[in-house]
Amino acid sequence: MCSFEDCWDNNNSQICTDKSITANIRPEIGKIRPVVVIHAPKRLRMAMVVPFTTQKPQQETRYTVLIPQGAMPGILAKKECWALCDMPKTVSLDRLQKPFSGKKNLSVSYKTTTLDTDKFAEIKAIIKSVF
Repeated sequence: MCSFEDCWDNNNSQICTDKSITANIRPEIGKIRPVVVIHAPKRLRMAMVVPFTTQKPQQETRYTVLIPQGAMPGILAKKECWALCDMPKTVSLDRLQKPFSGKKNLSVSYKTTTLDTDKFAEIKAIIKSVF
């Protein structure tokens, strides 16, 4: 999961909580979303991610990849998702968190999953063709 919704003040020192200021402008991606990590060089503490949506695209394009039901962890396992390959983003590792997958023995459980290799290759191929 990745939080695309925070924004920093002018000094890049603290997160701005003023709702009249936004870090994203339409049609940029916003809110907390599931993502697939495409590349994450540890020395830079950054990751290139592709966001997912659970809303079926109004029209099929070559920029979306269907992720079938059951491929995502937790509550997303019951839904189809679409990878938005025309919206990759480089983010700080601090924006990433494991998705919530329920409670087990009174403790919160988080889980990551590995995307099917064919779907991952399809996402990477689309990114290369677009950018």
